[in-house]
Amino acid sequence: MSTTAPIIHRYRQAVSEANPVALWQLGADARRFSAKYEPGMVLQNAAMVTYLYNPENCPKTTIEWLSENPMDRIVLDNATHWASVDQPELLAEKILLALSFTEKRSLNART
Repeated sequence: MSTTAPIIHRYRQAVSEANPVALWQLGADARRFSAKYEPGMVLQNAAMVTYLYNPENCPKTTIEWLSENPMDRIVLDNATHWASVDQPELLAEKILLALSFTEKRSLNART
């Protein structure tokens, strides 16, 4: 894939230069955390959350979790998994939208 997709090439290059022990520890930490906690619930309970996603490239389990857990969400139509790299304008626009929702909720909570 890295020969035909520039994003995958950049990702592969970055990973190949990473410290393998640090990568292993990060993965082990994420697995250990996810075995004890449901990461989405931690996120949802932490603060006002807006979930940005494209249902076309989300795992079925994520879509199911979202259907069962109410939170603000914004769909990134036609976004790839790497929107921050190959669609930064779309992502920035949606982040600004999410921040405006958060700001309005915050202001309403104070009054």
